Amino acid sequence: MGEFRDVFNVRIFEKKIDVDLSALRDLCLEKDREFQAHNKARISQAWDKYNVFDWKHPQIEKLAREILGATKEYLVSVPMNRKPQGFWLDGWVNIARDYEYHAEHIHPNSVISAILYVQVPDFDPKDSNFGAEPFGATCFSLERWTCGNPLWTNEIWLEPVAGKLVLFPSNLPHYVAPNKSDMPRITISANINAG
Repeated sequence: MGEFRDVFNVRIFEKKIDVDLSALRDLCLEKDREFQAHNKARISQAWDKYNVFDWKHPQIEKLAREILGATKEYLVSVPMNRKPQGFWLDGWVNIARDYEYHAEHIHPNSVISAILYVQVPDFDPKDSNFGAEPFGATCFSLERWTCGNPLWTNEIWLEPVAGKLVLFPSNLPHYVAPNKSDMPRITISANINAG
């Protein structure tokens, strides 16, 4: 069973899932190298050019099942005008190195979005803004770059934990704090579309 957290009158769902994180990490890094060799760009920069769920790999197939199962668990607690007939997934890999971050954004063409933390960087609170946000934390905020600031109350950050799956409404503004570690932050993100 997952845990719910209410933020800005919406629900965020967090659940530890059983996937082989080292196999997923190796696959993501391998695909990033292949993508750079063929496209001269990092895989994180071309999220709209592929769908991770098209990759033929047992752990990707298992991840898809876990996400769809968590979606059903999540939707039990969310009021809906109509029950979806089915779901499909679009997914991509995010690899953040060397102070990389992701600016505030939403996912306007889907219903629910998901993040699986595959590899998370080491974190020293002394190196963080206001001693609060971990490196590579996912921040849900109505004000950009205020995550962890005790003067603001309209935000929340999620501690990145390897193996944790997070589901949230796709229209909830979010961003990723800079990764100040030497270890890459690797996530697999997904949009869950309903029909």
